[in-house]
Amino acid sequence: MGMDVLAPAGRSIAWLRGVHEIWRWKKAMDDVDLAQRNQADDIRRALRNRAASMPREGVFPATCEDCDREIPEGRRKAMPGCTRCVACQEKFERGGND
Repeated sequence: MGMDVLAPAGRSIAWLRGVHEIWRWKKAMDDVDLAQRNQADDIRRALRNRAASMPREGVFPATCEDCDREIPEGRRKAMPGCTRCVACQEKFERGGND
């Protein structure tokens, strides 16, 4: 009879453990979702700022944004909208650690 009294308590504890695990999982997902939303906001803000600093009507600068040297016309024709010379673009794509 003593064990029968404890059975409902055991089920309640198991239920609470389950609820706690779900809460922990949901909280972790909420943190991930928040981080992803913040990252998306940062990217949108950076793109908006970049777009605001670019010339209008498809006219792009003739100088590299990194080294300020002229971007060859052939590169500008081959890659419309490029903002870096070939050397700086390669460095940028490698992570800029050179």
